[in-house]
Amino acid sequence: MKASELFGVVVRGIGLIMTICGIWQVSFATLELALGGPGNRIEMLLYGIPTLLVGLWFLRGAKSLMLFAYNGPEDSR
Repeated sequence: MKASELFGVVVRGIGLIMTICGIWQVSFATLELALGGPGNRIEMLLYGIPTLLVGLWFLRGAKSLMLFAYNGPEDSR
């Protein structure tokens, strides 16, 4: 396995963890909003939605991050 392939696996693994955390935060905050329970609903949404979006981007492979990490700038060639 090449280093770039291993980096891709690590990025997707981090994306999976972030996606799961984001889904949990958003669903828990939505449930608290619906039930009117006490808690930090807005803060959980403010952290949950970006975590979910970045996690999904990482899970899809984060193409721009992979290009930056392994292809370098176009001008240096």
